[in-house]
Amino acid sequence: MAERAFEKFSLGRFDEVIALLEPELARDYIPEETYRLLGSAYLMDAQHRRALDVAGEAVAHYPRSPELRILQMDALARIDAAKALAELDRMKRDLELGELASNPFSQPEWEQFQAGLYTLAGRAALEQSDYPSAIRHFEQAADLRPGEPEVHRQLLYAHLMAGEYPGLLAAYERVPAWLRDDRALVTLKSQALLELGDLEELLDIYRARYEKDPGDIESAVVYGQLLMADNKLLKANELFNDLIDRHPRDRRVYDLLMDVNRRQMNYHGMEVLLEEMVRNFPEDEELPLELARVRELRGEYDQAIAVYDSLIRHRGPEYRYVRKKAALLYRKGEIGLAYQTLGGTGEPVAIQPENRIDPADTFPVADHEADPVAEPRYLPDQHSLPDQHSLPDQHSLPDHHSLPDQQFSLDPHSSHDPTTRRFDLAVLEFQKEQTHVAERLLRSYLEHQPGDSLAWMVYGRVLEKEANPEEALAAYRRAAASGLRWPEMAILEVTGSGFVDPSGSGDPSGSLDSLDLMEHLLDALDHAVTDIEKQMARLRLKAGMAMYGQPGEELQPFYPMENQLRDVISSFERLFDFAVDILSEERVRYLLDRLMERHTGNARVLDMAARFYRGSGQPMQALQYYKTAAELNPNDFGIHVSIAEIMEEREEWQRAVLWYERALGAGASSDVYGALIRVHRENGTLDQLIDRWLVRYRAVRSDPELREYLIDALHRAGRREEAREIARE
Repeated sequence: MAERAFEKFSLGRFDEVIALLEPELARDYIPEETYRLLGSAYLMDAQHRRALDVAGEAVAHYPRSPELRILQMDALARIDAAKALAELDRMKRDLELGELASNPFSQPEWEQFQAGLYTLAGRAALEQSDYPSAIRHFEQAADLRPGEPEVHRQLLYAHLMAGEYPGLLAAYERVPAWLRDDRALVTLKSQALLELGDLEELLDIYRARYEKDPGDIESAVVYGQLLMADNKLLKANELFNDLIDRHPRDRRVYDLLMDVNRRQMNYHGMEVLLEEMVRNFPEDEELPLELARVRELRGEYDQAIAVYDSLIRHRGPEYRYVRKKAALLYRKGEIGLAYQTLGGTGEPVAIQPENRIDPADTFPVADHEADPVAEPRYLPDQHSLPDQHSLPDQHSLPDHHSLPDQQFSLDPHSSHDPTTRRFDLAVLEFQKEQTHVAERLLRSYLEHQPGDSLAWMVYGRVLEKEANPEEALAAYRRAAASGLRWPEMAILEVTGSGFVDPSGSGDPSGSLDSLDLMEHLLDALDHAVTDIEKQMARLRLKAGMAMYGQPGEELQPFYPMENQLRDVISSFERLFDFAVDILSEERVRYLLDRLMERHTGNARVLDMAARFYRGSGQPMQALQYYKTAAELNPNDFGIHVSIAEIMEEREEWQRAVLWYERALGAGASSDVYGALIRVHRENGTLDQLIDRWLVRYRAVRSDPELREYLIDALHRAGRREEAREIARE
């Protein structure tokens, strides 16, 4: 029986060993060998509790057997490591006292067994987050088995989890020299150095590993990441380019090199790399879109459009591709072609004029307006976007009804669908002042997207243009219910509620008193200032992202965020002008004081207050607010010009010169040249101004406006010969 069981045990057939020997436990006499084989089979079969029971029974029958005591400790260690260590201490004592037969292990085997128990105890302590005990047990195991790499790995890991980074480094130094190149040990040491901020030593470690074995891709990648962390971007760029040559299918390296190029603002490098990635990783469907975005960022609109044309050919006319292509055409100023691209071919959009939308209907209002910062969106260049006054007139664009609707396929991962096309077309129609068509498109769109706050706001503006204030107000209120409040909504609320006579009498009247009126206007202005600041912050963030090659995608490419901001600022200013028109000067001052209390240090509010006081014939009060606004927003040249004009009115010529110069430095238009000539002439310093301009003109002769004003200044200073000489050039 024992021989058959041993044979099956040797073959690893532990379940058969158990089946053979379990019946033997019922006998009156059970040999020690039977207990050892059966207990070991239970242990190897992961029946730890059963192994412990058998070992305990065996030790009771054979108390002097060291093998059975070891079996008992081995089983106990898998259930309760701390108790197993206590049993180990008792066994050591019994061996010393001679209460056991001789130790069956050789010294190395005995040390290995003890180290195994300490390791099990250390792991158990780790699971309980008892890091001091874990460290102590692993140290005991390492002392017994200094050449065992796993023991050192566990010890360093326990130090790391305990946050004892110096202790981890000290433990690493105690590792035998021939083991210190172990990848796991080096990684643990590196983590400690990283936590301690010792980037130089980390770089030294991985530089040495890379130089020793350039084919070790893992060490090379870590080395490159450390170079990036140390802002050694040129070296990181060289390293990752080399790795791509040797590992052309390792996507990680491409992504890291892309990040390096992005941080270097190397858009050309990003484009070249993306072209290679598109070839090497055709399964990644987002790479062509990223390539198009980078080309767009570089101003290569035609090349970006070519990407979308290719996507449309090979993947079908998904609306997101069509829309992005049209947006690029829009940015190029090819508005008619953008319009045609959105129209495509197929069935016409079904719009029934008689099916009017009542904005007061109880549509479910979803929280639809996405935060433009929450997901990447493209930030268009405001200087390349035409405003509505530069758009072609209505005769240069095809009428909407001649543009059939494209049967766009839907991407389940895209938020753009054919209904979005109606909003896009409506925005373009509104910009070319085709409000009737825009209204019908928006009605159709809002039937499908009743929670779109931006669409309700645009719909309100369209209705207001069509002299339909009641429905416009209802649309604005729908937008406000979804979180987008149009400033001029307050004007419609006031004029439509009996607050004031819309004929313009200027006298507050009606069912609500003037205090309620002022509070209503204050609330609207307050909300507008907050909204403007939020939008400006989002634009700054997106501009910063674009600088690092992460432009994202514009949520509304035909009504980009900078245009939305421009419009809300204009609406805010019109609302304030309305308040000035209907309120007395005293009440406007009260309104401004309250607004400045709510928005302390807001340059826009201060500028608005300054303009009011200047228009009211109180230049000194205006000057005070202008100067504070200039300190808060030194890049707003309009504020500097206003201060300079007040100084000029007061005949404080030197100060006027100073503020006009500041305005010019902040980016003011060339009109300031004329103002500078005027105030310098009054100040008696026109020749000094001319001399400075001559130096500048001779250094850079590519400023025709400066040349024009320089000639004018020379004539005014009586230096006609010099003026004629420059005019002849």
